[in-house]
Parts: sequence; structure tokens; C-alpha cells
Amino acid sequence: MNRDHLKPDPANAAPAIQQVQAIGMVYTCPMHPEIRQDHPGNCPKCGMALEPVMPTLEEDDNSELRNFEHRFWWTLPFTAIVFVLAMAGHRLQWMDMAVQI
Repeated sequence: MNRDHLKPDPANAAPAIQQVQAIGMVYTCPMHPEIRQDHPGNCPKCGMALEPVMPTLEEDDNSELRNFEHRFWWTLPFTAIVFVLAMAGHRLQWMDMAVQI
């Protein structure tokens, strides 16, 4: 049985993609942001591959934080009401025990 068709042919192989390292590129560890290097490699603490820090052109507009703050302030009054009813509602006779089934 001839299995030459299964062997890779270097003439048909795609050229290797070369990574171009930009001047001033900084690499950091996803788990340890305090680790910063000017070349790719591995994190000295955990061994993960360092990833390039992507510069942003926008201001630090953190929409996730803004969304969380919006939800927090809208639910805070409801949380306070539930807390007061749960902790002191029966003492203030707002919730009669005979009514509860």
C-alpha cells in the first residue's frame, strides 16, 4: 500500500505567518496584569502566554460599570423595603401573623 498521499508536501504547504512585533508593543499576562514585558513569552508566575495590550482610542467608557450602577440604584429602594418588612414588619404590626397561612 502506497501512502505517499498522506505525507505533507512542502511545496504545497502554506507559508508560515510571521508575527510582526510593533514598536512599543507591551505584553501582559491575563491573570497577572502587573506582569508587563516588551516581548512575547510566558508569565513568570503562572506560565500562561503573554497577550498584547491593545490600545484604545476611546476614553475609558465602561458601559458595564454604568449598567451595573444603574441597576444598583434602581433596586436599592426595593431592597430596603423588603429588608424592613422582613426584619421589623411583624413588630410594627404591618404583617399580622394570623393573616399568614
